[in-house]
Amino acid sequence: MIKTRRSIIDAVFSSLEKDKITYAVLRGYQPIEALYSSPDIDLFVSQKDLKRFHGIMLEAGFRTPALNACAYPHVQYFLLTAEGLVKFDIVYDFCFGDKLLLYANKKNAISSIVSYQNIKVFPPAIALEILLLHIVFDKGKIDNHNYQRLIHLIDELPPVEPDDPAIQSVVHAASRNELSIESFNKSLETLRAGLLSSLAKSNHRALLFRTKTCFVHRLRYFLHRYRNKGIAILGVDGSGKSTTIQYLKSVLKDSCTVQYMGFREMETAFGKEWYSGPANQPFHRIKLYLGIYLEMWSRYIKNAFHPHGITVFDRFPWEAYENATGNGKLIYYFLFHVLFPSPKRVYYIHCDAATAFQRKDDLGDKDAFIVKKNNADSRYLKRKNIPAFSSDDLSTQEIAAGICNDLMATDLYDFLF
Repeated sequence: MIKTRRSIIDAVFSSLEKDKITYAVLRGYQPIEALYSSPDIDLFVSQKDLKRFHGIMLEAGFRTPALNACAYPHVQYFLLTAEGLVKFDIVYDFCFGDKLLLYANKKNAISSIVSYQNIKVFPPAIALEILLLHIVFDKGKIDNHNYQRLIHLIDELPPVEPDDPAIQSVVHAASRNELSIESFNKSLETLRAGLLSSLAKSNHRALLFRTKTCFVHRLRYFLHRYRNKGIAILGVDGSGKSTTIQYLKSVLKDSCTVQYMGFREMETAFGKEWYSGPANQPFHRIKLYLGIYLEMWSRYIKNAFHPHGITVFDRFPWEAYENATGNGKLIYYFLFHVLFPSPKRVYYIHCDAATAFQRKDDLGDKDAFIVKKNNADSRYLKRKNIPAFSSDDLSTQEIAAGICNDLMATDLYDFLF
């Protein structure tokens, strides 16, 4: 059974309630229905409950990054599903701006947490104060999304006026229909000066980024992000491989890039000339091997140093060895199994030959295709380190769910946040 985003979120909040965790949703006076579609869920969790909260999230399948590059004291949890990434951003302290100014009203905020449509939230006055501090000191301006949140919170305020004069001015402007994005941003400096009275200055240090080990931490983070994070999805034509890759791309979105590693089209000039050149050219065989080898390195390198998450390889150059004969088999084995980096994870998608012919009508000679398919099956189906999925028995979403579960079980999940 595939877990849905809704069921996962419901299970988390149910566990928080059962274990009596002190928490509050930070996106304002927001009903739980709105959280199902949120790109991420921002929660405040009391520092005394962090350890128990961590256990709840791990039990639910969530993971947290090995190195957190955020500039504020918080923890991220995420779970990759076939519906997309479910992400929780957890803060345990309220810090604002580059100086990490501390929120002076924290104790009162925690004691005032209320239940609202099966979730815990701060009352509108507290939520409005935290939102304004976030906009003014962290964002530096208000956008349309935060403007809508601001108006919604002001509408939810009780008749009693806020204590803070700066917040009073915002509320009064809204009540007179004089609060717009433009007017808010114009009065930002005045608002910032007024809100400073709600903060307590502190030398609080959130991360190693802000200590003497700043350079070391940044270097560790850089090296961590550029480790091997490629996965290869293999399968003969008609197996459902390309359909699965496109579905995964829609799930991972900006957290991945797709790179074709087959031989139908060359991307580089030397690949086009040397690999596809006429056989009567001098040194044709050497150019053939060298051309495809350099072509594949070019495709690999152009993705290895991009700051995106996972690289999904559509096929892999092992096919050159698998489809070659004679001396070419030995040469391609040496080039692509010995002198070429392997993907971090490999997945194999397969189906019956009859199914493949139903899906594609350009597979060529039937007997030759069956031989090729049987060779691929014998090579990958029994490999313990290569998860295999039958597209005869599983839907595209179920295959994607299996791949997502496997990614969460390895350290590849660390590149998704």
